[in-house]
Amino acid sequence: MNIGIILLVSVATGVVGYMARSYLGKIRLRSSEAQAQRIIQDAKREAEAKRKELLLEAKDQLLQEKNLLEKEMRERRQEIANIEKRYMQKEENLDAKVNQVEKREKEIEVSELHKDAEKRIVDGQTKYYKKITFFPWEKLDSVDLIKNNFNL
Repeated sequence: MNIGIILLVSVATGVVGYMARSYLGKIRLRSSEAQAQRIIQDAKREAEAKRKELLLEAKDQLLQEKNLLEKEMRERRQEIANIEKRYMQKEENLDAKVNQVEKREKEIEVSELHKDAEKRIVDGQTKYYKKITFFPWEKLDSVDLIKNNFNL
């Protein structure tokens, strides 16, 4: 009977051990599955957080680049405005110089006309004086005769 009891206890111990091991395996499996689910959930949350972070960084970078481009465009517009202003000033200066040259040309023309008129007057006076100097004064009887000859 001893052997039978030992055998029965051994078989019972083996069965209980198998069942305990099976039960512990199931518990470990469930624990491992739960842990795997937690790891997966954590990974999903981390991935979503990382995705949001990267998206936010990308938006921030795009905003910075947009601001930089807008700044560059404002600077270029200002530069173009400055160039246009300098061009307009140069054009105004050129117009002023043209007007000065035209005014000077008119002054020269008027001066030449005055000189020409003075020369004609001087030439006329010279001819008049030549007539007077070559006129035979001895033959004149009176001053009235001189006035009549020279239309004075």
